[in-house]
Amino acid sequence: IKNEKTGKKLFFDEKPDEKKGFYEEERKIQQSYIGFGYKMPYRNSKESYAVDIIRAVLARGQSGKLFEELRTKRGLCYIVGGIYEAGLNYGYFMVYVGTDRKNIENVVSLIKNEIKKMQELNEKDINEAKTFIEGSFAIENEDQKKIADNILFWNMIDRNIELKKYLENINKTSKKDVTDAAKKYFGDNYTLTILKQT
Repeated sequence: IKNEKTGKKLFFDEKPDEKKGFYEEERKIQQSYIGFGYKMPYRNSKESYAVDIIRAVLARGQSGKLFEELRTKRGLCYIVGGIYEAGLNYGYFMVYVGTDRKNIENVVSLIKNEIKKMQELNEKDINEAKTFIEGSFAIENEDQKKIADNILFWNMIDRNIELKKYLENINKTSKKDVTDAAKKYFGDNYTLTILKQT
């Protein structure tokens, strides 16, 4: 989106990328790092709740699909996780992995495969993700400062959205909402960044 007067870009376009991005660099480091990401809906979009569920399926610690596939089953990485960050005028999803240089190609292929599976999630996976989100939300909001931060955040996004409605919106998100978001945002046009060990 651009400023009409100056023509300068103000913030990210919410639409998914129309092409791939690839960046690679070598450094004298102990292991290689992979960042695999997509543009995502802003936090005031109803689709953001579906992406929260997808993130929980893929990257909820050791029970997430990525950890299970890359580390538990195959032992291909040291660290693996995924984040979804969204605000009033930005949104991105990223899978991050720390692995050995020789594993990079295999790891990237497996990440793509697990992400593609999000387009056909079953009710069991979705319900487990919702339960995880609910538990994480409760633990996070035991701290009064964190509650205040979260109330402020949601108030900045939309004064009509209350913090307590977050879980309501998660639970109202259907299987179709999740698979539609996966098909729309988690396609072939990703950005891949690789930091290789020399």
